[in-house]
Amino acid sequence: MHTYDSLIAQSEFMHQSSFVHINGLTIGSVASTPIRVELKKVNMPMLLIPLSGFGSYQMAGEKLLWRAGDKAVFLPSEAFTGESSVRASLAIFIN
Repeated sequence: MHTYDSLIAQSEFMHQSSFVHINGLTIGSVASTPIRVELKKVNMPMLLIPLSGFGSYQMAGEKLLWRAGDKAVFLPSEAFTGESSVRASLAIFIN
């Protein structure tokens, strides 16, 4: 099960995403207003490159903080929760 909740009024929520699949690699761009996400099953590892905003992910008892311009975040194939501000990011999924 996946949960994707807005942290602001539903009437103000915005989300845009686009994905391309190339030889076992999936590249996506995602932008949204503040969100909370919970993924109980993750099928492949992901490298997240924040372009704007900040947030955190929590998995296996460890909290990972991220901020645009600071660093990329590697998310292995395991369940996680996260929250973010208004953000835009590039996501690379590795098959």
